[in-house]
Amino acid sequence: TLCAAALLPFNLFMYTRLAYGDQPVSLDWGYILTSVGVVLAAISTGLVLSAKCTPAVRRRVFRLANLAGVGLVAMAWSSATGGEHPIWDRTWRFYFAVAIPPAAGLVSSTLIALALRLAKPECLAVAVEVCY
Repeated sequence: TLCAAALLPFNLFMYTRLAYGDQPVSLDWGYILTSVGVVLAAISTGLVLSAKCTPAVRRRVFRLANLAGVGLVAMAWSSATGGEHPIWDRTWRFYFAVAIPPAAGLVSSTLIALALRLAKPECLAVAVEVCY
């Protein structure tokens, strides 16, 4: 997760280069780097607190994090359904194209984790991290 977050600016740079070639693309790199910094700080803080907290505190924080995650998904869904082009007003090709990357990530990461003979909970953790 830390590596993926740290490599996000490079990923965006490569994506824009491959997608748009030499055409000028305006990205707010300050905003992107700030977002990556917040993610890295949150992950680091979570790892440190997880190591130092009691199991009861970890369970409470885990529940709070799950609620925050559900809230984030609900907020993202509600913002995606507004505007002049509703999300349900798309062709099947749109949904298919959106589903391919996570599905390919799930399948390939699970197969690689199984080939490396990781335990099943670890395989699931790898698949979740790849799709996240």
